[in-house]
Amino acid sequence: MGQLCNIIIGVITGLISSFLVWWFLFHFLVPKIKFSEKISKTKENGKPTYKFKFENSGRRKLIDLQINIRFRVKGLENDPNWKVVSIPFSKDKNEQIPFLSSAKDTNAIRELRPLLITDAQFNQDNFPPEIVEKFGNQTLSLEDLFELGTEQRLQINIFCYDEFSGTRKLFSSKNYKRDDILEGKFDKNSLNIITG
Repeated sequence: MGQLCNIIIGVITGLISSFLVWWFLFHFLVPKIKFSEKISKTKENGKPTYKFKFENSGRRKLIDLQINIRFRVKGLENDPNWKVVSIPFSKDKNEQIPFLSSAKDTNAIRELRPLLITDAQFNQDNFPPEIVEKFGNQTLSLEDLFELGTEQRLQINIFCYDEFSGTRKLFSSKNYKRDDILEGKFDKNSLNIITG
């Protein structure tokens, strides 16, 4: 009877230990992306440019990062449905970021090139003529987009792999709004924007 009791205790102890190790590896030592609270607005060649920044605040490296930036608007021409447009961050729409180091390393923060609003599809028929015109002459701004419809959202989604486990992960930013655009450049070592 004592031997059976020892076996049961051993099995239970083993299961608990295995669970704790699994939880530690997959819930504590994990990569985690933190997005900037604001979108940086600066001017280049007299035109407004918009950037966002993010960092891996977790404890493991991320690899093969794919970035998808989506602008959604509701209420265009009294349409109750959401209209979704992808905004590229690169001329090569399939471009990936090879890796993003963990928080303990120096390559954990990444600032992307300006959003390519003029390469998105804002020339479609269901957008107002003034938006299509601004898109055509390349003067369309992010502020213009946030004036559309009854509700607007800009969200960044990052698909990537955990280097340790190989699992595919999705990290999504908050839904940025008009008030989240802030004039100034990002601080080199943080997600904050330097204004003034």
